Amino acid sequence: MEEYAKKQYRMSVISTACLCGIFLVVLVSALIVVPQLVHTFGKVNAVMDQLSEVTKELKTMTESLGPSLESFQSAAKGLEKLDFTNLNEAVAQLEEVLGSLSWLVGR
Repeated sequence: MEEYAKKQYRMSVISTACLCGIFLVVLVSALIVVPQLVHTFGKVNAVMDQLSEVTKELKTMTESLGPSLESFQSAAKGLEKLDFTNLNEAVAQLEEVLGSLSWLVGR
């Protein structure tokens, strides 16, 4: 019986030592990891703030460019309707007429 008590005491000492070792490993890991996590989360928050500001600026730019974009679109539609072939022919004819009238101006 005494031998059994000694074995049980020895196992409880070993178990306690193992638990203390595990606790120390967890404590050291927490002391190393937690500050790094706090630092990382601080950077993440800063980046999120910057992204929020950029999003607001882009929204403001989009709202201010809205009327301009509509004007550009209507101008582009107007340019699509132009008949560049006839325009080029008219310019060529005007050049011929001005060329024949250049003797009046002295050129």
